[in-house]
Amino acid sequence: MFYIELMSEYGFFNQSFCSKLEYALTDAFKESNESELKGFWCDGIQHDEFNTQKLLRDKVIKTTAWIGKDEQMRYDMLIHLGTKSLEKITRNKELDSCIPSSIEQRLEISLDDRVVEVHLT
Repeated sequence: MFYIELMSEYGFFNQSFCSKLEYALTDAFKESNESELKGFWCDGIQHDEFNTQKLLRDKVIKTTAWIGKDEQMRYDMLIHLGTKSLEKITRNKELDSCIPSSIEQRLEISLDDRVVEVHLT
């Protein structure tokens, strides 16, 4: 319940954005040249509470994603904000259009450390 209430406070980080990012990550794993990522998929993204001013200063959203093949594992996720996404956040607008169409080129994942990083536009 708290998670849903928290998300509704931020127009820029909502269920629509998280769902689109999940699908984009899953597609990127399918297209990956790295064989160990084939068959991976993302089963959810959530965020922890954050301070908007700190977010704008640090230019990153720290979140959690569940990623894996057969078993979903918890990954720390860093969503790096670009110029367009920072502008959307200052206006409390959705970030959907900031997910790059070629996300596989803007995605880094460490299977050992369970960290995934995405760079928005």
